[in-house]
Amino acid sequence: MSNLIVLGQIIKSRGLKGELKIKPFSQDLKQFMSFREVYIGTTLFAVLEASVSAPFVYLKLDGIDSLEKAESFKNKEIFIDKQYIKPPSEDEYFVSDLIGCSFKSGEYEGIVSDVYQYGAADVLEIKLNSGGKLMFPHLLKLGLKVDIENKTIEVDVDKLASVAVINQ
Repeated sequence: MSNLIVLGQIIKSRGLKGELKIKPFSQDLKQFMSFREVYIGTTLFAVLEASVSAPFVYLKLDGIDSLEKAESFKNKEIFIDKQYIKPPSEDEYFVSDLIGCSFKSGEYEGIVSDVYQYGAADVLEIKLNSGGKLMFPHLLKLGLKVDIENKTIEVDVDKLASVAVINQ
């Protein structure tokens, strides 16, 4: 299951035949049209139909054929095997690749524990080695050096000071 990445969250059903309304976690909504199978939890479902009506995606999955069945999946996340996703462009990353990276900026060291997606910029949460946490927006102007292969992130400490929230 480590190759699975979250596509989005099921927010409700649509219609009486079990179609799912998805809040996508990707900007590329058209990619949903090419998926042939998705996971909800550990269960694999064949995609029978997909449609996009921005900002949402609608999926009809094999085995989910009623309003009641679709409603039972409300608020669950939907996943896909990473091999079926278009690779990110330069300076773009999968959230799953950022989580667990070592972080360093001056005296601050820790591990990326979460990424929040609020719209304007993703916010990285760092669990500090010294205790507490640090949060900052993922902005290129901070002098970010992200090395996914080596699982490290460095940020210019002077630039970080102007935007970071630190709880110790």
